[in-house]
Amino acid sequence: MDIEKIIRVTDLKDVERRGWKRFDIKHVESVADHTFGVAMLALILCPDNLNRDKLVRMALIHDLAEIETDDITPFDKESEHKHVLEQAAMKKLFENDIIFDLWEEYSQGTSEEAMFLKELDKLDMAIQALKYEKRYNVDLTEFFEDAKQNIKTPHLVEALDLITKRR
Repeated sequence: MDIEKIIRVTDLKDVERRGWKRFDIKHVESVADHTFGVAMLALILCPDNLNRDKLVRMALIHDLAEIETDDITPFDKESEHKHVLEQAAMKKLFENDIIFDLWEEYSQGTSEEAMFLKELDKLDMAIQALKYEKRYNVDLTEFFEDAKQNIKTPHLVEALDLITKRR
């Protein structure tokens, strides 16, 4: 048992989601908060043709590299190298481990579960944007637009439409 690794993964609770900070939102969610939301969506919204257990496991580790890299947004100068940085971080943390293999599958989008999870990631972002809009009276349209561009699965499109209507 590698207790250092066990302790290290809990550092995700201390990594803030930086995209929200551009809008002067105080008390932003952590990456662990986001991970929990995505994992719950995976558990609840997984279609019958996908492996639910694999999807939930993948959701739990999909942003694990951010322990090392921090949350890199499209507005950060590192964003063009995000995958390389995250892959190096995951190798450092979990090389030769099933966790690395599962993360790589997600990162590369090489399975139906990985592709579906990328949409769930955007759906969770839209849900959080809705909460922040209401709490901080700020316009977060760009997050809803991003979700709309990236969510294609019919029942997730329907969920996004219902979320958007609550704005």
